[in-house]
Amino acid sequence: KVYLAHWHTGKYEDFMPIGEKMLTMFPDLGGDVYAYIGSLYNAVGRYNATIEVLKQGINRLTSPLDIQRLKNLIAWALAFNGDVQEARSVVKDVISFWENELEHTENDKLDAIYNLLSDAYNTLGAICSIEKQEKKAIEYNKKSNDYDEKKKHKTHIDYQNTAVGHINISLSYLDLRDTENSFKHLEMAKSLLDKAPSSNVESFLEQISGTIYLRTGALEEAESVLKLSLKKHRAMKNYLRIVETAISLSDLYTLKRKITIALKYLNEAQSMAHEIGYKEDILSMLSNRFRAHLLSGSFDECKKDIEALKKEAGNDKRYTHYVLEAEGMLSNEIGRYEDAISFYKKLLEEEPDNISYLIGLAKGYAGNKDIEKAKELLQKIEKLNQEEKIPFQRMINEFYIGEVYYMLGDKEKGISIFKRIYPEFKKRGVHLYTYKIDQYLYSS
Repeated sequence: KVYLAHWHTGKYEDFMPIGEKMLTMFPDLGGDVYAYIGSLYNAVGRYNATIEVLKQGINRLTSPLDIQRLKNLIAWALAFNGDVQEARSVVKDVISFWENELEHTENDKLDAIYNLLSDAYNTLGAICSIEKQEKKAIEYNKKSNDYDEKKKHKTHIDYQNTAVGHINISLSYLDLRDTENSFKHLEMAKSLLDKAPSSNVESFLEQISGTIYLRTGALEEAESVLKLSLKKHRAMKNYLRIVETAISLSDLYTLKRKITIALKYLNEAQSMAHEIGYKEDILSMLSNRFRAHLLSGSFDECKKDIEALKKEAGNDKRYTHYVLEAEGMLSNEIGRYEDAISFYKKLLEEEPDNISYLIGLAKGYAGNKDIEKAKELLQKIEKLNQEEKIPFQRMINEFYIGEVYYMLGDKEKGISIFKRIYPEFKKRGVHLYTYKIDQYLYSS
């Protein structure tokens, strides 16, 4: 009970020793102790520890139900540790097992099976999000919530789990540029947490709310909510969430052109990176450091950041885009346009309609005086940008389109774009772009 009390308040550091003590003292209690430990390690991003401990549990336990329960937790850890295919295979076996169990389970015991199926579909949704299959992720997270809804006797934990499901759905809609549905599911999560408060889930919800405000350009709201969320994550010593929130705050202060503050948050994230096992977060942190150093003109630091990205990404093709984009950006900045063209062409082989990569390639062509190719790309970029659903992102893309026109010598077209978007950037406090536009207007 002490252990669970610490769990629901999110004080991970406090309950970690208790959980490990339980495991030492009561190795034969069954799956509960192992499930607590695995959930703990997953929550704080210690995925290797999850896999190691739960494999020991599977070897010790005899109950098929307990074993399948632990397999689902291992699948989560595998997915966030980079072994997505193995994770998908494991969790699908788990789902098949539990759905077969439904046919042979008495009505008064169905709630337990629904709970386990809800957990398994939540894991499958997370796997789809990692693979950028957001529509599938929404489908599986909704299925997870459906199983929670089927329970006859709902506990506080059930409401909290359903709230987490809505937060995950909200994130997927955000990645699909559907901010309306993203906010809608956040409100649904808030409503559930009114019934079943949880410091842990509430701080996660605030973190995601801040991320949505950031992506939609509401910087003041984002700053307030993300700082509050980070304060709570620090109190809970949840390293995974601290790293994620610090990365978001670094994005925010980069947009505000407060590079020193952005780097301060990235230093905090870097100091805790060794505590987590999610490579995507570590690479995002290194990528943001690179961008901050690039904006401040610290090219030697940029080169060090690229080496760190290469080391972290290794030979894994899923992560090479972090390295290639950084090399492309630096090459354009220092006038090595042929190199930039080469890097962006490689990136576009995997994502041919990625506007950021297309703009990088267009800048390379413009800098290399390959005017016709740059103009041809601009037509494609402007068409794609018309389909961008988030107005703030569309406006950022327009700034870079204006830059390419300016590089091509069509200063009148570039200035026209800058003047159109300047007032909105100024109103939102996006000084990164107002400063750059001021420089273009002054020089023209």
